[in-house]
Amino acid sequence: MAKKTTVLLTWDDQGTSLVMARIEADPKQLKILKTAHSLYINASDVSAEQEAALSYINSALADPASECYYEEAELKAAHGIWHSHLIDMKKPFAIEGPALAIYCGFAP
Repeated sequence: MAKKTTVLLTWDDQGTSLVMARIEADPKQLKILKTAHSLYINASDVSAEQEAALSYINSALADPASECYYEEAELKAAHGIWHSHLIDMKKPFAIEGPALAIYCGFAP
C-alpha cells in the first residue's frame, strides 16, 4: 500500500470564501496538489499540467450530489471524493501527523 501524506488544503473561492480540507493524499494526489500550489484555475499564466491539477482539485472538492461539468474520465472519477473531508471553519481544528499545506483556487 502506498504511503499517504496528510495535507491541509486551502481552496480560495474567487476571494469570497476559503474552503479547507484535511486530506490523506496518495502519491499521485500529492503530485497533483503540489503542482497546483499557489496557483489559480482561472489565471492565464498556468501550464496545461497546472490547469489539469487545479481542475482535479476543483472536481474532488465538489459536492458529489452536484452535476459534474468535466468531460475527462479522471476528473469525473475524482468528482466529490474530498467533499467529506471539508473542515468546519466555525471552530478551531487540529491536524495530527506530518502535514503539508497547499493553497490554490479561483482568482477574484
